[in-house]
Parts: sequence; C-alpha cells; structure tokens
Amino acid sequence: MKKQENIAKIYPLTPLQEGMLFHAIKDSESSAYCLQMSATIQGNFHLPTFEESMNKLVENYEVLRTVFVYQNLQRPRQVVFKEKKAVVHFENITHLPVNDLNDYIKAYTRQHHTFDLTKDSLMKAAIFQTEENKFQFVWAFHHIIVDGWSLGVLLNKLLSYYAALYKG
Repeated sequence: MKKQENIAKIYPLTPLQEGMLFHAIKDSESSAYCLQMSATIQGNFHLPTFEESMNKLVENYEVLRTVFVYQNLQRPRQVVFKEKKAVVHFENITHLPVNDLNDYIKAYTRQHHTFDLTKDSLMKAAIFQTEENKFQFVWAFHHIIVDGWSLGVLLNKLLSYYAALYKG
C-alpha cells in the first residue's frame, strides 16, 4: 500500500521505450543502453551540497523518479514516483598509486553499469576523490529515460543547482 501512495503518475511507453525494455529484459547484463559521462572536478567540492543538488534535480525532473513495470500487465507502464532520493556513491581513493586511479574507476563503472528497470534508480552517480582537491565525477543513466541531448540539459541544471546552493 505504501508504494502505491508514492506513485505520482503512470504512463504508457513510447515504441522506442518498449524496444529498449524488451532488450533490457532479454539481456539484463548488457550495458548497450547505459549512457555514461565523466568529468574532473578541481578545487573546493562540497559533497553534501552536491547530493542536495542531485536531489533537487530528481525532485524537478520526474523522469529521474521513474521505473518501468511489465510483469502481470498487458502492456508495460512507466511509473513515476512522487518522491525518490538520489544516492551519490563517494570514495576517497587518494591512497592508490596514481597509475591505478583510472583503472579503479573503470572497474567500478564496469561493475555498476546495469540497471534493474523495475526497481532501481535509472541514474547512478559516483564521486571519487583522487587528490586533495581533485575529484572524478561519473554519472550513468539508462537510455530509456535519458538521451544524449537530455544529458546536457540535466548536467547544466545540476551545475546551476550546485552553484546556487553552494553560494547559499
């Protein structure tokens, strides 16, 4: 009952989403529909403000609060929750040798490249501290909710939220 109380909207899928869902169900380990970007952040970085910015983004874009259900239904549906929290994975890896930093981050992203479209957040964010004032930001989405163009829009919004919250 509690899950139903958190549902804001239910939509039918577009034909493109239906195709992606079909392939995701057929091969749940595939990263074919995983969009990922990475950026280096240098200087002062405040993780709690970044997490607050991510949650503001999730609050304002319902697609980031979406899952897809298909079991026991005639047609699959996109379910948008009223509330969902973003989780930002953080690791301080400054103890690793410089030559191992990229390999560590690549291994992490390979391990976390899949999504369960029925229950996971379809967006994953990770911050790796690589030096005292240097961080690597890795952001992944399932293509069923975000395309390359939308990713740029979301990134700009995320950065504007962070700047506004950081300044107070």
